Amino acid sequence: MEKTAINTDRLFVETQEIFKYLDKKIYDKIPEKIKKIINEYEGNYKFKYDISKELNEQDILQETKDLVVGIYYKYVADEESKKKIINNIVEYEEIQLQREKELSEKYSVDNIFKGSDIEERSRNNLNDNESQLQIVKKDSLFKIIINKIFSFFKKG
Repeated sequence: MEKTAINTDRLFVETQEIFKYLDKKIYDKIPEKIKKIINEYEGNYKFKYDISKELNEQDILQETKDLVVGIYYKYVADEESKKKIINNIVEYEEIQLQREKELSEKYSVDNIFKGSDIEERSRNNLNDNESQLQIVKKDSLFKIIINKIFSFFKKG
């Protein structure tokens, strides 16, 4: 397993700043122990929350997003929200498995060498590549979930 360096200074400072803009009802649901750990950290990194942007539009680390989402999921989200998040994950995984299966069948050794018209296969491959580009442009499940969770943090 590959180890990834986390910029702890930036992570804590960004989280502190986000905590300042949380709705009081949400903030109060976070355990004091976690708030204390986050808020007592003194870092050198400077980050200013831009109130004109949504939380998911802020220039913050992925680790900060993960931490905020994790705290939201564990301490703030009600059971219905948790079920929706889990259902979205399951649905996304099913879609990914279906796409992988289709691609596996489409590009199997048996299918690649069927037919003798190389030009037609090249055109088909170009069309397939264009279709694949459209698939890549779609938001990942993680992004969808983060956007959904961050919508709870919207400034009212």
